[in-house]
Amino acid sequence: MSVQYQGMRDRLVALLRDVNDPDADANWLRDPHSFEDWFNDLDWLASEDLSVSGIVLIDEREAQAVAIFRKRISAIFDDLGDAGYAAYRADERWRRVQEAALAADAVLAG
Repeated sequence: MSVQYQGMRDRLVALLRDVNDPDADANWLRDPHSFEDWFNDLDWLASEDLSVSGIVLIDEREAQAVAIFRKRISAIFDDLGDAGYAAYRADERWRRVQEAALAADAVLAG
């Protein structure tokens, strides 16, 4: 099965991979606005309602994997808000966000 917006799907995969990318990490520490941009893209591409298949995600399995990632990063956002990447990275829950990003990427990669 294909998706309606492959470019958006590709961007979502890139966002998931950024979470564990040393270059993205360095960039986010150096330029706080780049993390804000990343977070805004994530909000746009992986909204709270991921139940619609065929738009960016293929099926419920993909939606569930991305939802777990969203839930973990949203928990930090709920506590820290716009504190910036350094605060997110220092949060003990960030490792679980990284794990969920890897798992979601693996599911989307098929």
